[in-house]
Amino acid sequence: MADNCEPNRDWNQLGSQLCRREPVHVADQSTMNKPTQNISNAVQKASGRRYSIIRRLTQPKNIVWPLTSLIFLCASVYTVSLHNSFKTGALDLGQYVGAFWTTLHTDQFFYSPLLQQSYFARHFAPINFVTIMWYSVFSGPEYLLIFKSLLLALSFAMLWYVADKALDSGWLALGIAFGFISNRYLVEAWLFDYQEQVFLPVLLFSLYFAYKQRAWRAFTILSILTYLTNEFIVILFVPFLLGLALEEWHVNGDSVTARRLLLLAGVGVLYFGFTVWAMEYFSQAGQAQFGTASPSQISQFTNPEVLISQLIDGAAFKIEHLILFLAPMLFIAFLDITFIFSLSPYLLYAWLLTSRNVYAGFGAHYSLYILPFAAIGLVRALEKMNLSHSTKRYLALTMAVMVVFHAGLGAVFVVQTEQVPDSDEHIDAINQQIELVPDDASISTLSNLQPHLAEREHSYMTPPHGELPDYVLIDTTSYGDWYSFDLKSFNLADNYALVSANDGVWLFERNDIDQANQVSASQSIPISSFEVRGAQISDGMIVRDDPSKASTVWYGPYQKLPGGNYTITYEIRVKGDGYLKIDAASGNGKEVLKSKQISPTDKWTTQSLSFNLEEPNENLEYRGIANGQVTVEVKNITITRHR
Repeated sequence: MADNCEPNRDWNQLGSQLCRREPVHVADQSTMNKPTQNISNAVQKASGRRYSIIRRLTQPKNIVWPLTSLIFLCASVYTVSLHNSFKTGALDLGQYVGAFWTTLHTDQFFYSPLLQQSYFARHFAPINFVTIMWYSVFSGPEYLLIFKSLLLALSFAMLWYVADKALDSGWLALGIAFGFISNRYLVEAWLFDYQEQVFLPVLLFSLYFAYKQRAWRAFTILSILTYLTNEFIVILFVPFLLGLALEEWHVNGDSVTARRLLLLAGVGVLYFGFTVWAMEYFSQAGQAQFGTASPSQISQFTNPEVLISQLIDGAAFKIEHLILFLAPMLFIAFLDITFIFSLSPYLLYAWLLTSRNVYAGFGAHYSLYILPFAAIGLVRALEKMNLSHSTKRYLALTMAVMVVFHAGLGAVFVVQTEQVPDSDEHIDAINQQIELVPDDASISTLSNLQPHLAEREHSYMTPPHGELPDYVLIDTTSYGDWYSFDLKSFNLADNYALVSANDGVWLFERNDIDQANQVSASQSIPISSFEVRGAQISDGMIVRDDPSKASTVWYGPYQKLPGGNYTITYEIRVKGDGYLKIDAASGNGKEVLKSKQISPTDKWTTQSLSFNLEEPNENLEYRGIANGQVTVEVKNITITRHR
């Protein structure tokens, strides 16, 4: 190319540069791409800022309080919905509502109409003064459930702070906190109405945090509040303090701290003696009782044979629930001396002293006693292991798997116990009947209805001291809420008149109040509540279409009914050769109250059977028995109580 160049020719600048093999002069690359680079840099900076914000927002320390708020909100809505569906009970919600209401509105001190004595005779729990301050502002059983949800949600956050401070791993701390709050046994305690033991998790986590910070004033105050929660916690908390003191003395060589802990433990022993005197003082019987353990049961410890028998009885059940109870914490809490010291007296009581499944199975609210100690033991054991960062990460993932597993167990418990809110016409019928009861009237009712009628001076299940309340409210469609309700003690047939009936919910008024309001009550009996043998249930009917099948067509539903005059009515069609016998019977079918034979007609007919109950019957059944080659169809079954 250079041979063809002519130097004397008038080349333009570019031509000259090419001819002289000089580089072409073009705009600077960075200058040409500057707008593009600016855009790219801006995008990178924005993405970096966005990633930084997301990373900060998703750090455990930044999400623990939003999670706490979410737990509180969901638990509050759920438990209040259960209450509005009449799935709370007189024991434990109704007794607290009654005790708080009488304290604020009468001259009686924590008097529970349900217990017919001061609640302090059952459990000496001064921490309830805190609850009653809440109740004085937010009165009503539903607000006690909200208060319970608040305390347990706060325990989630407090445990996170304890674990994060000890382990320096926010995610592992979050796994521990979720393992605690989703524990299947804590879920059961959460759903079991209200108790003062709900203070224990947040108090114990807070005092342990104060202990690690050496904030002794806060630790002492929180320890005293723990003692004031319930007399039974003293038996578990004192060994916990002794475990801490032993470790401080022999491991850390800190005799000053050990003596402080021993002093607090000594205060607990003295306080326990005071609670015995206090419960005797408030008890009308003049004798304190710890849970369900009487002095005679406590004396069993002197008999080795009884102890061995108690230990062996239900051993598989006891061990199974202990394993499930500690599984979310991977059993690591067993490596901590304070947990062993706290668990030992609980198992001594649950396995040897009472032998009741509710204690050995950590049922009802009893997990609130021991689960906080297990969580603290887990944190303490992990702290001593001095784990690497990667090990903590793997442990957090393992705990996440256990959380999912135990959350599943909690869901199974909810389904099995039917702890699902309802909203239907029957709920409306119960509410309508409750509204008919005057505010100043005395009333006895079923366990699941009592909390809704507890804010009055006289609200019971069983009549107090042989007296007859002004009103009795029962739900004849309910088969599982008759706990501590003795229907026979009312003698409804002689002492009461049925004044309102709605969808099987019956309100009785004592005769000397007003007899002019008596009514008859009819209640439809669902076909599905009957058992069938020689038939099947189809399209809302009982159908026997094969005469060769068993002669008993239907039986059940084992109703609970007060004394009185009744008529059961069917729509029946009988075809073929033979007849159908219908009857009403009690005593598992042994006592026939009334029977009737129905001949074939090939048409639908209305058949009635009237009978009298001189006293309440808790096992009433209606039966249909075929004789001969007949087919049977039955629908629209109702029971009517006459005035």
